[in-house]
Amino acid sequence: MRCCDQLGPVSGVAAVAVNPLKMLSLFGGSLAITMSYVFALWHSIASFGGGLGFVAVTAVYLTGSALAQVAPTPGGIGAAEAALIAGLTAFGLDAGAAVPAVFLFRIATFWLPILPGYLAYKRLEAMGAL
Repeated sequence: MRCCDQLGPVSGVAAVAVNPLKMLSLFGGSLAITMSYVFALWHSIASFGGGLGFVAVTAVYLTGSALAQVAPTPGGIGAAEAALIAGLTAFGLDAGAAVPAVFLFRIATFWLPILPGYLAYKRLEAMGAL
């Protein structure tokens, strides 16, 4: 019997923890998703003429994302936008560029994926995969 088989409900976590390739996949995937969101925000800012550096945008995104997670709204609606706009303006971005950049970012990363996700869900449901 392997060491992970004796752990019961935490055996899945233990199996990932003892496998370096699975750990790399877990943390690498998490890093890739986070960096994709940072790049999306950075490009949204650039599309409205903003000139913030990548490190500043990363700090704003990570802080705004953390604040949005504690908001009692689904997906941090409202809190995420407010935190991102406040962070961007605190780093010196004009509010005239920060507001539309954040709304473009949220539309592209939060609202637009809803329809393809719903269609995929319905297809998987029809196939009996769910």
